[in-house]
Amino acid sequence: MQCIPCPLIWQPDNLAEQPANNFVALVNGLRASYPLVSIFTHDVDPQDETGYIPSSGVPAVTGITGPLSAWFGGYPTYSADSGPPSGEGSAIFTGAQGGLRADTAAMLNAPSIGITCWFKFSSKVGAQRVINYAATGGGTVFTLRYSSVQDRLNWHILDAGQAHEVIISAATLGSPAADTWYFAYCYYDASTKRAGVQIFSDLDPTHSLPATDEGAVPFGKNPSGGQFNIAYGPSFEFFKGKIYGVSNWARLLNPLEVARVAHASAYGWPTFTPAAGEASVDIEATAPDAPSNLVVSGDIDTISLDSFTDNNTPGTYSHEVWISDVTGNNWELVETLEPGITEGTWEGFNSDVQSVRVRAIGRGNPSDWATAIAPGAYFFLYGAVLLKADDEQWYFVRLETTTEEGESVTTLAIDPTPYSAPLYGAEFLSLLISGVPWGAHLVFDEDGHLQFEFVQDGETSALSSIDILSDDGQPYAVSLGLDDDNNPTILPAQTPSVS
Repeated sequence: MQCIPCPLIWQPDNLAEQPANNFVALVNGLRASYPLVSIFTHDVDPQDETGYIPSSGVPAVTGITGPLSAWFGGYPTYSADSGPPSGEGSAIFTGAQGGLRADTAAMLNAPSIGITCWFKFSSKVGAQRVINYAATGGGTVFTLRYSSVQDRLNWHILDAGQAHEVIISAATLGSPAADTWYFAYCYYDASTKRAGVQIFSDLDPTHSLPATDEGAVPFGKNPSGGQFNIAYGPSFEFFKGKIYGVSNWARLLNPLEVARVAHASAYGWPTFTPAAGEASVDIEATAPDAPSNLVVSGDIDTISLDSFTDNNTPGTYSHEVWISDVTGNNWELVETLEPGITEGTWEGFNSDVQSVRVRAIGRGNPSDWATAIAPGAYFFLYGAVLLKADDEQWYFVRLETTTEEGESVTTLAIDPTPYSAPLYGAEFLSLLISGVPWGAHLVFDEDGHLQFEFVQDGETSALSSIDILSDDGQPYAVSLGLDDDNNPTILPAQTPSVS
């Protein structure tokens, strides 16, 4: 599988580089989160994160399973040692005692699962379990297990009939080393019946995740509930070493989220906080409502989102603003507006920028898109602009630059051959004459020739000029003016526009 670049700490401007994985919402689908150590006492803490401290930035989450209890001996002891991210330490498991269990763990076996944790071997002697989920009636539904015979870490998935066990080896990692911190992300996807594992000791300087070792689970994962264990499995397969930051989701994580958890360790990885007065965040957070009533304006190199309606509780969600060229396909995230902000202006674009779309983000999945076309949006192709004529067909308006008596002269040319209708476009050039908007509209005269007809437009967002590429490869500003008889006329500039 192809490695996927991921940022060290997620920032909104990275989303344009991650079109298939463009949100980080780590409390969505969270079923359990066990730091295993306390930031207050720097000691082993079997509690989950249902009531984590407000200053950590981690919101309280209602309904997740826990707390953990001791299993086969006393609690593990504390170590200040933790993985590459700054953490609060880890729990030491001796291999003879110190396993942990979640007594009410049925919710940890959702149809799809994603699990993360940090671990370090102190010894590689014997088979060992990092995490283990036991099936009702015996067997193991899923487990991250070290085989000393193979000298490999393996991700095991038991099928629904408890007759077949799929074992996926962490072949990309190879032989794990003792006294080295590893981060593991293990998953099962109910929609595809495939499971996979990523295990790595650190991210490379480009912050790319390693390849995923993956395989099919033809009969699907066993759905029965049971007992969730950390550092213990059947046949007394205790883990020997240190573990911290074990978390379980009822869904897969996207690569941005995996990188976020890996770098942020056991603490502080949610990218949002609850709204004021909100006591908790739903486990299965629903997507927010999409914004509406987008009001967009602009000129030749500036796009403004003048306003939009936030259809959610005020101050709850941020909003991403994306801008596209005239194709409506090449979207770029330009800003994430803080909650309560419903406007913005962005510069440095060219006349091809026409489409704006906005969505709400914050907890759970993003909302649906709300999209608007800037008024006076002209469809450009091959350096020309497409306009609709009175025969309901679309025609190219071009510029041509010729040399007359040693001087360059730029003139307007209209292609008489109709072109297929674009995704969107203008019926006329909406330009200003002395501050008054006029529309330069294509019509056929009595001889069947295409010409411009001028009407007062009434559009307050009309442009002062619009750049059109000439056949000499340079853009020239097209504007409107009055001729000697005080009639409106189109005026192509005779010098190229400054880029």
